[in-house]
Amino acid sequence: MRRPILLTVLPLLLTSVVRAAPILDTPPDQLARDVLGNLPGSAAVGVLRHGAEAYGSAGPAGPDAAFEIGSISKVFTGLLVAQAVEHGDLALDDKLGALLPARLPSPVAAITLRQLLTHTACLTEFPGDLKLGPDLTRPFPAYSRAKLWAALARTRLPQAAPCEPRYSNTGFAVLGELLAQRYNKPWATLVRERITQPLGMDNTFVLATAGSRKLAPGYLQQRPAAHWNSYVFNSAGGLYSTTADMLRFSGAMLAGRNGPLGAAAERVLQPLGRYGGDQIGYAVFMRGPEGHRTYSHNGRTGGYASNWTIAPKTGDALIVLAGNADARPDQLLHALYEERYPLPPAQAGVTATPPSQLAGVYRAAGNMSFTFVEQDGRLYGRLTGQPFSPLTPYATDSYALPDAGAEFAFIREGGRITSVVLRQRGSETPARRTDQAPPPSAWQADVTQDAYGGNYHGADAKGKPVHLTVQAQAAQLSVALAGGAPPLHLFPDPSHPGRYMADTRPLALTFERNADGAATALLLEQKGKTVRAIRAATPLPPLDAVPIYLRGSMNDWGAVTRLAPAGNSAYSVTVPLAAGSHVFKVASEDWKTVDLGSTGMDASVGDSAPHVVGIAGENMTLSVQQAGDYCFTLSAANGRLTLSVRRL
Repeated sequence: MRRPILLTVLPLLLTSVVRAAPILDTPPDQLARDVLGNLPGSAAVGVLRHGAEAYGSAGPAGPDAAFEIGSISKVFTGLLVAQAVEHGDLALDDKLGALLPARLPSPVAAITLRQLLTHTACLTEFPGDLKLGPDLTRPFPAYSRAKLWAALARTRLPQAAPCEPRYSNTGFAVLGELLAQRYNKPWATLVRERITQPLGMDNTFVLATAGSRKLAPGYLQQRPAAHWNSYVFNSAGGLYSTTADMLRFSGAMLAGRNGPLGAAAERVLQPLGRYGGDQIGYAVFMRGPEGHRTYSHNGRTGGYASNWTIAPKTGDALIVLAGNADARPDQLLHALYEERYPLPPAQAGVTATPPSQLAGVYRAAGNMSFTFVEQDGRLYGRLTGQPFSPLTPYATDSYALPDAGAEFAFIREGGRITSVVLRQRGSETPARRTDQAPPPSAWQADVTQDAYGGNYHGADAKGKPVHLTVQAQAAQLSVALAGGAPPLHLFPDPSHPGRYMADTRPLALTFERNADGAATALLLEQKGKTVRAIRAATPLPPLDAVPIYLRGSMNDWGAVTRLAPAGNSAYSVTVPLAAGSHVFKVASEDWKTVDLGSTGMDASVGDSAPHVVGIAGENMTLSVQQAGDYCFTLSAANGRLTLSVRRL
């Protein structure tokens, strides 16, 4: 079961999201199609650029439909708090013990509004007694204010606040109900009276007051999803809105203290603390240097995904609303960051610091680590949960991954490297060197798709089927478990040859191999149990049964660019491509008979080595540096699927 997610915190990603044209200059209809891809549902996009509004949509709902905006609702809660602070009703350092009637444990009573707004109050994502519906149609079943206060009274914090940032919907439910109690009005009424009504946002509401308004249907992957009534969690993620309303809100925020929201619009954007590589204000995330900051918040519910972004210096705004929880509005935000905060050119004639001086494990905030390894005279680096990538010398004591706009600037103390700062697209994430030894290698030459890749099937002690898909890419492994969760990257266990471990959850795979070195089975270890799964022959889709097409942003995802048989179980097509980034898949007209995409290890398709593709995989991305004709070749030779691209 998927847990309710009211926010998708933007992760640090060592990948590139270059596009053919600047985000805000791209037609909104195209942006909506790119966000939705081949998923069912609808998407709507609003752009405020040079004082002019533009709208676009994809799917049947149209641009005037209302979508769940999830955790963007927190921005409205933050604005209500900013208004209360401006009026002198509340102060950032006011403590819960003085504001709530419940008798609270001393550490909980000492939590401040500042800590709630910045997710540093040490509270969990949701209260421990929140019982979720089995199908997420009622994820917050009438959870009341009294239950929330009682949960706080039972809370035992891991330490006294502030903690390292830990995203908490509980904290924003507390803020919303605290405001409602103080002003003796429901949170939704405060939002209407103090924000949406003065701004003329007539189509921003909670589900209980939806009335006859047009609601875009929601989907979870391929399945219809129910609309959410978030009850006391409305202040964390319960609002619905349209692109027109959200651009109206954006304009008021961009106007600052001279606009209709007054000084509170300026206050809500003031930095109050750090959140990963970014800063955070009154619930609003921000990155970039002062004077050139970008402010944003995104959200995801059981059937919707969204992102809201403003850039005061340029007066720009972007709102993306999608009626599918698996849509990726954050891709547009990452692309916008790449445009606004490019990596400067490398220093000419730089003398590279030997990788051996930099290799090690560096600890950042939370559970994030940076690991650097020397292999074959090169420096490889990775972040927690991601595979290794080769880095290039950039400046003195600095290496970069230019395609991802990322620089690792190493810092010396007393002549010795003691820390590193990752600078990427306006964010800065410091990490301190530890005594932990790095792994002996970043990749293993014998880790190939032929040796390890494919589907593995088994059953647990109760007879419940267990299915896994293992992929090898760039001589590194990943595994996808049944249920639609993102693939987990795996790394060798230095003390047990043949065993590979994930670093984001307690999971390990130990492979059984035949005399030729090919895996025949594996042992899955997780949750204290071990399950054996047999490697199955990889079935190939019926490529000869129906026409197959290159479908993506280069042709509006239509079935118009057909791949023709090219001999030796290969199919190819040549298409003209503009410079920039192109998102695509290979599929039949019905998206069911054939649907091929990335295996999840790396969605970026290069123009050299064949790229392993899988059935029902993710969208693939091709970054084109030079416009021209490109040949796409799909091969099913040797019982596996690969895709290669070359410029003619």
